[in-house]
Amino acid sequence: MIEGAEVIAIARKYFDTVYNGASLQEVLLEEAEVSEDGDFWFVTFGFDWQPASGTSSIGPGDRRFKTLKLDAKSGAVLSMKNAKINT
Repeated sequence: MIEGAEVIAIARKYFDTVYNGASLQEVLLEEAEVSEDGDFWFVTFGFDWQPASGTSSIGPGDRRFKTLKLDAKSGAVLSMKNAKINT
């Protein structure tokens, strides 16, 4: 099984590749958890989204969250979904 620090690095690299050039700020690791059966890792990143289009209202961007599901053996990213975090 891939360990926590390595799986987080894999997830972050994937996240950065997908959002390359996007208006993201304050990308932070929010959660990292292995599934009960040990088959998957779930890694959640939070980030501030500020559209570059200039159509957003004046003020800070929205705080959003994405959870990546990774295979615990290979480290392959299987999915990336919107996540809801209680803040």
